[in-house]
Amino acid sequence: MTDNSMPSGLSTHPATSTTTPSGVLRAGSGILASSDAGGARLEQDMAHDSSQHRPSQRAFTRRHDHGPRYLGARAANVVEESPSPFARLCEWLLAVCFVLMPVLSAWGSTVTIAGQAPVRLLTLVFVVLVLIRRRYLSVVTQGILVVTGMWMILGLVLPAGTTGVKELLCVAFGLLTMAAMTMTADRPGWIVTVCRAWLLGLVVAILPALNEVRTGKHLPNYLGGTKTMGRYREIASFMVNPNLFAYFLVAGMIVMVVGWTVERHWFVRLMYIGTFVLCFPLLVLAGARLALMSTLVILAWLMVRYRKLLIAAVVLTLTGALAIIVSGKLDDVLDEVAMSIHHLSSNSGRSRLGVYQDAIWMFVASKGVGLGPGQFQDAVLLAPWPNRGTIDPHNGFAELFVGYGLLLGTVLLAIGIAVLWAGARRLWDLDPGPAQRLILQTVVASMLVIPVIALANSSYLKNPVVWVQMATVAVFCEFLRPDATAGLEEEFAGRCDADESSRRTYLERRSRLVRGVMDRAQRSDTSRPGPSTG
Repeated sequence: MTDNSMPSGLSTHPATSTTTPSGVLRAGSGILASSDAGGARLEQDMAHDSSQHRPSQRAFTRRHDHGPRYLGARAANVVEESPSPFARLCEWLLAVCFVLMPVLSAWGSTVTIAGQAPVRLLTLVFVVLVLIRRRYLSVVTQGILVVTGMWMILGLVLPAGTTGVKELLCVAFGLLTMAAMTMTADRPGWIVTVCRAWLLGLVVAILPALNEVRTGKHLPNYLGGTKTMGRYREIASFMVNPNLFAYFLVAGMIVMVVGWTVERHWFVRLMYIGTFVLCFPLLVLAGARLALMSTLVILAWLMVRYRKLLIAAVVLTLTGALAIIVSGKLDDVLDEVAMSIHHLSSNSGRSRLGVYQDAIWMFVASKGVGLGPGQFQDAVLLAPWPNRGTIDPHNGFAELFVGYGLLLGTVLLAIGIAVLWAGARRLWDLDPGPAQRLILQTVVASMLVIPVIALANSSYLKNPVVWVQMATVAVFCEFLRPDATAGLEEEFAGRCDADESSRRTYLERRSRLVRGVMDRAQRSDTSRPGPSTG
C-alpha cells in the first residue's frame, strides 16, 4: 500500500503522487539535488516517518489475520466498538451461566424441570449464548470438539438401549459444557470468575451437609431413596451418593487454592480459605477413602508452594505422633487402622475387586471394541467373577474402556497423560512467571487427582460434577497457550508471587545440583587414562 502522506513544507503534483519518497526528493528541490549529503539525510528522515506509521498497520493486520491465535481478540474488538445493549445483556447472561455451572451440577436432580436436571437446560442456554457472542475457536476448544465428534460417532455405532442413549446424552452435555466454558473464558479475568463460581457451588453444597451433621437426617434423594438409608451415617448433601459429594469437595479444593491466590478482596480470600479447611472434616464424614487419599496430592502441592506450611505440617505431625505415644493411645490407633483395612478387604474392597475382574472379562469378550454405552450393569450380571451384588463399575476407566472400546479409551488416556507431562515439563524446564506457575501447578495437581477420584464414585460419565471439573481444568489450560501467558502475568501481577523466596531457594538448589552433576562428569572424563600410544 502506497503512503501518500508528506512532511510539512513539501508538496507533490497529482501526476507524481505515485512516486516513491526518494523520487520526490530528487525531483522536488534543486538545493537537495545538489547536495548528496542533505538528500541522504532527508531520505532517512522520510523513511523514519513512514516506518513510524507502518508498525501500527502491521500490528493491526497481524491481530486480525491471525485472530484465533490471540486470546480475547474478539472480546477486545467488542469493547472498542462500544457494544450494543443486546451484546451487553448476552455477556451478562454468559457470566451468569458460567457461575451457575458448578452450583447446578452440585444440585443435580434434586428438582427437575420437564423431567430434566436444571444443569442440562442451563447447558443448552449456555451454548446458544456462546454461539451468539463468540466466534473464535482456540486449540483447546478445537480438541474438545474433535473428541466430541469421535465420542458421539462411536456411541451411535455401538449397541445402546434406552440406558445407553441417556448416558450418551449425558456425555454430550458434558462435552458441550467444556466447549462452552473454554470459549467463554477469553480474558484472564475469567479465572477469578471460575474460582468464585466454585466457591458458590461449594457453599451451596456444604450447607445441607452441615444440616445432615447437625440433625442426622438426609435428604429424600439419599442413596436413591432406598429403604436401607438408615444403615448409613455418611453425608451426601444434594448428591444422592456420599462418594459423589466427596468427589465434588476434592475438585473444589483445588480451585480454592487458586481462588485465594488471585483474589483481591480480603473477605473473599478468607471465604476461600475457610471453605478449603472445612472440606477436610466433611470428607471424613462422607467416608470416601479414595477422596481422602487424593487430598495428599493437594497437601503436597501446598507444601511446595508455601515453605512455612511445610514446616508447620512437619511440626504438627511430630507433635501429634508424640502425643499419641505419650498418652498410651498408640494401640487404639493401630486397632482402628487394622479394622479399616479388614473392612476394606472383606466388604467394599472385595466387591470392587470382583467388579474390576468382571470389567476385564467384559473388555476381552468384546475384543476391545466395547459393549456400548450404558451396557455395563446388564453385562456384569453375566460375568464369571463374584461381585457381591455390586453392578456399578466404580471405576471411570473401566466404564470408558468397557463401554466405548480401546480406541476412544486410548485417545482420552493419551490426552490426559500429554496434559500432565506438558505441565510438569514446563514447570521443570522453564522459569514461568508467578501466575503461569500457579496455573501450571493447578493443572498438574488436577491431573494427578483425577485418576484417584475416578475410582471413588459408583458411576462416572453421567455425573455433571465430573464434566464441570473437566471444563474447569480445560479453562486453566486455555490460559497456558503461548499467546495468553503475557496477559496472565499482567492481570495477576503481585498476587501470585507470595512464595518467591522458597521458589528462588528451590531454583538455586536445582542449579547447584545440575552444576555438581556436570562437574562430576567432567572430572570423571578427565581422570580416565588416555588411549595407549604403544
